Amino acid sequence: LETALAQLQSQHTENMTEQLLATLDERNKEIENLKSLCARKDADIKTMKEVLEGAQVDAESTFVKYEKNLESLQEITERANRLYEQLVAVRQALQPGWIPAREADFAMQFDVEDCKRLLAQLLAEKAAADAKAAEKKAAEAKAAAEAKAKAEA
Repeated sequence: LETALAQLQSQHTENMTEQLLATLDERNKEIENLKSLCARKDADIKTMKEVLEGAQVDAESTFVKYEKNLESLQEITERANRLYEQLVAVRQALQPGWIPAREADFAMQFDVEDCKRLLAQLLAEKAAADAKAAEKKAAEAKAAAEAKAKAEA
C-alpha cells in the first residue's frame, strides 16, 4: 500500500511537473512575442520621432521662407507706393488738375444726388423722431394735468 501510495505521489508529481513545464513554455513564448512586439513598437516610435523632427525642421524652414517673402513683399509694396506717388506728382505737374484714376473712382462713389437723397432721408427720420418725442411729451403733460385735476377735485 505504501509503495502504491508512493507511486501515485511520484506519478502525480511527474504530471504536475510536466504541466508546470508546459505552462512555463507557453508563458516564455508569450514573453518572447511581447518582447518582439515591443521591439517593433520601439522601432515605430523611433521612426515617428525622426519623421516629426524632419517635419519640424521643414516647418521651421518654411516659416523662415514665409517671413523673408513677407518682408520682401512689404519692401516691394512700399517701393511701388513711393513710385506711384512720384508718378502722380509728375503727371500733376504736367497736367494741373489731373486726378489719379483710383482717387477719381473714390470721388465718383459720392454722387451729389445720392448725397442729397441721403440727407433728405436723414432729415425725414429726424423729423419723425422729433414728432414722436413731442407726442410723448404732450401725452405726459396731459396725464400730469389730469392727475392734478383729480388731486384738486
